Amino acid sequence: MLGLPFLPTQWLPGNPMVMIGTLVILALLGGELAARGLRIPRISGYAATGMLLGATGLIPPPLTEDLRIFVDISLGLVLFELGGRLDLAWLRRAPMIAVMAIAESAATGALLYYLLAVYFDFPAAVALIGAAIGISTSPAVVMRVAADSSAQGQVTERMLLLAAINSTIAVLVLTTLVPSLAGGQEGGLGQGIGRPLYLLVGSIVLAAAMTWIALIVYRITGKREDRQLIATLGLVVLAVGLALAWKLSVLVTLLGLGLGLRNFDRGGHTMAIDFGVVGQFFYLVLFSLVGASLDLSTLLVAGLAGAAFVGVRFLGKALAVLTFARVTHQPITQAALLVVAIQPMSGLAAVLAYDAANMLCELAASVAP
Repeated sequence: MLGLPFLPTQWLPGNPMVMIGTLVILALLGGELAARGLRIPRISGYAATGMLLGATGLIPPPLTEDLRIFVDISLGLVLFELGGRLDLAWLRRAPMIAVMAIAESAATGALLYYLLAVYFDFPAAVALIGAAIGISTSPAVVMRVAADSSAQGQVTERMLLLAAINSTIAVLVLTTLVPSLAGGQEGGLGQGIGRPLYLLVGSIVLAAAMTWIALIVYRITGKREDRQLIATLGLVVLAVGLALAWKLSVLVTLLGLGLGLRNFDRGGHTMAIDFGVVGQFFYLVLFSLVGASLDLSTLLVAGLAGAAFVGVRFLGKALAVLTFARVTHQPITQAALLVVAIQPMSGLAAVLAYDAANMLCELAASVAP
């Protein structure tokens, strides 16, 4: 360049750091516009901003490019928090809530499978994957909206617990189902069984090992919130990195880590960490990147099926929650609010859909939309 090799070759670099920084600033402004001008949650503004940037080509598909690591870390932090919501002692004291959560997942999955396989005539593999993804409630949405609105009470606690249980079920089902389908197509019975077994068992073992390491670290640092916050962020990033390096499930590993610290810390070393501003940053990154990953052209392909999917999913969750309202000692008005509260789908569903399509390449055009 005019004999000046020290000058940059491009003035608008496209490396991940520049894209993430730009995305964060623009998404933050979009969230404020949504909250102040439209009176809707900031997370909707984050996702809409990401969607616009993705549609214009300014941000590449983040689930397939270098930006995927930011999605994994952000979602990993969300799932770590979600795992910490699974209080096994509470479920032992109130087993019917656990039964309700399982019934809600089963009813939703069965109705969605019937819709996709019978009514829309999708292949059985696509219908199974779609139904499994539809079981989950977006943990990021419900936790962020609850935090932003300072929501407390029975509906909020049950919402978070149901989101934790049905998301865990969805992740575990897909962790075994998708590799089984992919392995069966690629390498016969051994691959079809060995691959999901390695993925599931390996992820659980990694989560248990990370829990053990975390408890040692917490015992040494003591119950100081600042130190435990730093340690927890480091542990989450380490767990994500190890899961990716060993080709395990980031989702199962981080869910297991959060659950393990909540339920198996006999010495009481773990504090209830408030991720505060740091957590908000990762939520912003997650929602904006997931928004950027959405392809608006798929509305032409799957718009009708998507609308039916939303309606049937609502019906499945409503049937179970309202049926169990009396058994779980919840007023019907609160149960109705709970039905609405567990409807959101977002980052977790998008990542699950992408990963399923990535393993089953020939079904990508059917699964992702």
